[in-house]
This record gives sequence, structure tokens and C-alpha cells, in this order.
Amino acid sequence: MMHKLANYIITNPPDNRGGMIVGSLGTKKTKEDRKKEKAGKRGGEEEEEKEPEKTVAETLAAAADETPKQPKPVTDDEDDDEDWAVDTSEAAVAARLKQQEEAYNKVEKANGDRDGEEELDEFELEKRAIGLKIKEAIETDETDEAVKALMAVAKEHELQCDDLFGFIFEGVLDANAVKQVTSHKGVLAKLFKSSGDKKKTQKFMLECVQKLVTEGPHAGALLSKTPVLLKAFYDIDLLEEDVLIKWHEKGSKKKAGKKVRDAAEPFVNWLKEAEEDSDDDE
Repeated sequence: MMHKLANYIITNPPDNRGGMIVGSLGTKKTKEDRKKEKAGKRGGEEEEEKEPEKTVAETLAAAADETPKQPKPVTDDEDDDEDWAVDTSEAAVAARLKQQEEAYNKVEKANGDRDGEEELDEFELEKRAIGLKIKEAIETDETDEAVKALMAVAKEHELQCDDLFGFIFEGVLDANAVKQVTSHKGVLAKLFKSSGDKKKTQKFMLECVQKLVTEGPHAGALLSKTPVLLKAFYDIDLLEEDVLIKWHEKGSKKKAGKKVRDAAEPFVNWLKEAEEDSDDDE
């Protein structure tokens, strides 16, 4: 009975019709009183505003609401919703797509570079293995045995005549190339005979000579020996006179091409003089 709600009900009991009695017991507020109160609210600035009358239900509810409310605790789910909020605007989506594409391209490029290195290593290893087999075949004492070994390598790796000459120039001939051509002339001559297009093979061999004497590891020692090296191929019929002269007269815009032609000029002039003497004899 000491609760202020109970005290309020006792001091403000309802009338017989359920209405609210305000003020002292038994004193009912008339219509005129209510009109005066309304007029006083409108006109009196100094008079404090009175709260609107409340029903019993509103009074009880207000009393119950006087207990201070505890703030609603923030749950982990709510935090997650705020943390994981994503900007879905068109510009933001485009920016994220571009960033993802750049990251993907970087990964692909890195993987591609690694794959390329692995393929290159495998190719180089296979190339070296084939070069060793061809060198062993060429250096065999007997010409027939050397030819058989060379053809076996060609068959195993599906190599053509020009392929074999490429391996010979790159992996067999060194600073003593002139002597090597002479000592292996039997094998080289039979290999040349197997060519299906001898003009094409001769042009390829001249390219190999140029690389050997200008770019290879023994270029310094071989460039001055170019006339002698070309004559060694000419003597065993691997290079023909007309092919050599046309090759020299055609010239080259490349620095290496000019160097090898300048070095070969004494031999080419000798060929031209020999041709002129032959014509005179006829």
C-alpha cells in the first residue's frame, strides 16, 4: 500500500460511471472547468502547461514505464552485419572486378613464366642429349658406322638433313673446324646426298658458317679462317661455285652478314678467277 501507484488510485478514485475524479475526494470536474483550463492553456504564457488527462490504463502503463530500461545489448550478429557491409554501387563493383582481374593476371603470368622456364629447360636438355649423340656418331672411326649411327639418331628424333647439319655446326665444329670438316668429309658428303633440296641445304649451311665465325664461341679464331673453311666445304662438294658467288654478291644489311662476306672475299675472288680461266681454256 506504500507504492505511489496505489496511493494515486486511493486519492483519485473513479466515479460511478468509470470517469476520473481529479483533485479532492468527491469533487468532479465540470464542463466549465475543463473549458477554463483550455482557455488558460491558450492565453496564459506564464502559466505552466498541464499534462493532458490520462485514462487509468495510460496511468498504469506510465507507472510501469518509470523503471529505467536497459539498453539492448549488441550481439555478435549485429557487429558482423556492420563489418561486412559492402558498397554495391556500380563504380564500387567495377573497381572490385578490376582489382580481381589484375590479381588473376598476375597469378597467371607468374605461372606462365614458370611453365615457360620448365619447358625451356626440358627442350635444352633434350637438345644437348641429341647433340652428344650426333657428335659421338660423327667421331666414329669408320665412315659407314658413323653414317649408320647418324641415321639412327635422325630416325629416333625425326630429324631431317638440315637438322643434322645444324647440330653438327653447333655442337661438333670448334676452333679446329677446318681440320674437322676434312677428317669427317666422308660422313658429311653422304649426309649432303640425302638432302631433298640441295640448293636450300647449301643456303642453310652458309647461314651456319656465318653464325659459327661471327657469333659462336670460337668466332674470334674462325673469322679470319673463313676462306679456308669455305674451301674445305667446296672441296668435298658440299658448297657449289655458283651458290657461293651468288651468296657473296647478294650481300647483307646485317653486321654479321657483312663481316662474313668481307672475310670470304679472297676465296670468292679466287672462284671467279678460276671460272674466267676455265672459260678462256674452253
